[in-house]
Order: sequence, then structure tokens, then C-alpha cells
Amino acid sequence: MSKMKIIIICFSLCLHLFSFGQIKIDSLEKVLNSLPEDINRVNFRNDSIGTVNEWNQSAEKITTITKDEVMDNNLVEKNIIEDNQKAVKQVLYDAFCEKETSNYKSPLYTKDNYRVMVLLNTITRKNVDGKVVSVLNVGKT
Repeated sequence: MSKMKIIIICFSLCLHLFSFGQIKIDSLEKVLNSLPEDINRVNFRNDSIGTVNEWNQSAEKITTITKDEVMDNNLVEKNIIEDNQKAVKQVLYDAFCEKETSNYKSPLYTKDNYRVMVLLNTITRKNVDGKVVSVLNVGKT
């Protein structure tokens, strides 16, 4: 079995365990951050108003938009194709209402206005009071 298949299986298992409450978000994030960047694992996080506050190297690579260029901007308004903005806003809204979404397709704009299709999963991050404070979007191209 190839290294890539093993990584994808481990990643899928961690997402599954997280979705059933078997591991915490901090543990999941450690796993995600330990995965090699070369598997095109797109990671970005946004707050309740859509502001990007995390953007990994794979997201930079596929969109050609640097972390500095996207941080503190509204993800949907700046990087989602207009026809899909309403649907993506709904997915993010649902996540903040504690309804996570698996395997939703979202086209992102590149810096040169090309379209890149990304398959994403939303994962909520909660504070100590149990309130959702941000949404981690994890996916692949």
C-alpha cells in the first residue's frame, strides 16, 4: 500500500472518529497539521462572519492566493464563485448552528480568476462554553 493511501485512510478515520465524538478538535487538528503538504489537503478556517483566519500552504498552492492576501477577508465574497455564494453561506451558517457538512463541492477562485473545484468538509471549533467560534474547512482538489 502506498504512503498516500495510508495517509488518506488515517485522515478519513480521524474525521470519522471526530464526527462521532471519539476525538476532540485539538487532536484532529494535530493530525491534520502533521500530514504532509504534498497531499493537497486544503485547510482554511473562518469565523461567524466569514472572515478567513487560517489558510494553509495547499490552499495557497491551488488558488495562487497567499495567506497574507486572504487573511481577514470574507471568504465567500472574495473567493467563492458568485453562483455558489448562497450555498456556501448556508453550509457555513449550518456549521455555526452545529450542523457539519461532509463532502460538499465548492469552486474557489484563483488569483487569476480561474475556477478550482474543491471537495470540503466542515468541522466546528467550540470555546469552553460549547459555543461554535469558527469553522475549519478541510478538503482536497
